[in-house]
Amino acid sequence: MNKLLSFVPLKLHIIIMNLKTLLLAASVIGVLGFQSCMKSNNNTVTTGNIMFFNGCAGNSGLYASVNSVAINNVSIPYNSILPGGYTSVGAGTAVDIAFINTGINEQLAPGVAINVLAGASYSAFAGGEIGGTSSVPYVVITTDTVPTSAYGTSYIRCINLSPISDSTTINVSAGSSIALSGPLAAKGYSSFTSIAAGTYSFYSNSIAAGSSVTLPNTTLTAGKSYTLVYSGTRFATSGSGYLPAFTLIQND
Repeated sequence: MNKLLSFVPLKLHIIIMNLKTLLLAASVIGVLGFQSCMKSNNNTVTTGNIMFFNGCAGNSGLYASVNSVAINNVSIPYNSILPGGYTSVGAGTAVDIAFINTGINEQLAPGVAINVLAGASYSAFAGGEIGGTSSVPYVVITTDTVPTSAYGTSYIRCINLSPISDSTTINVSAGSSIALSGPLAAKGYSSFTSIAAGTYSFYSNSIAAGSSVTLPNTTLTAGKSYTLVYSGTRFATSGSGYLPAFTLIQND
């Protein structure tokens, strides 16, 4: 009888110790879970991404600006993107996107107000021409939503940044058989089109004399997306650097 009585408290003591251990483990897990939730909230995406391209003829370089603040204070050469590719921009409504002419230190054209969504990507293009026969600078914003490429394919789209008064409408093809876009007037752009990865020569068919261009032997890598930019003006003088031309930029 005495042995039985002494066994019962010992067993109860073991049970109580096990319960304490379980409660301690549960409290630790709860704290870690709370910290995890707090950490997740702190990592909430609050920015979008914008790529800036200077395709406006007649300038020696442009600054990109967001809400009247220059981005990185870096001049963008003609037919080039702002170094570094996409730039993080605070998400929000009515975000003003503009370009500043470094030569005369004034806004190139009226800015474009867009709603920047958190995690989304955009491209801002300066187009037209400063001075000369076709003095019509402008800004075009695109949403860079690119479908997932199938195996062995790329995506490509086209944009026409020629001056409005140039009356240039282009129809771009890769080689003689693959049409990449229908006719594109100034400021016009196409959707991303799937194309087999490989090497192509791109051609523009234009309604304006002297404004058709070719970009030969250009390689598209599988799984990548691109924008083929048409810029310049047929009114430019030879050697000025502003004659119609293609520039290929990569979006990812």
